Amino acid sequence: MKDSVLLARFDGPIIMIGFGSIGKGTLPLIERHLAFDREKFVVIAPDDADRRLLDERQISSSRSSPAVPAAA
Repeated sequence: MKDSVLLARFDGPIIMIGFGSIGKGTLPLIERHLAFDREKFVVIAPDDADRRLLDERQISSSRSSPAVPAAA
């Protein structure tokens, strides 16, 4: 594969909400085409099922709790 071209640079935080099939497919594209600080990249997902993929890439993750309606 040829060297990829960096298309943009993000100096601020990047937050990915959810890490399902779209997130897993988007992450390699972000890594390939965008310059960013891995310490500022966070994935928020409801479970840690794919934590290994994020750990391999040195990207932090946070578990989110499902929204629970307040008792009336």
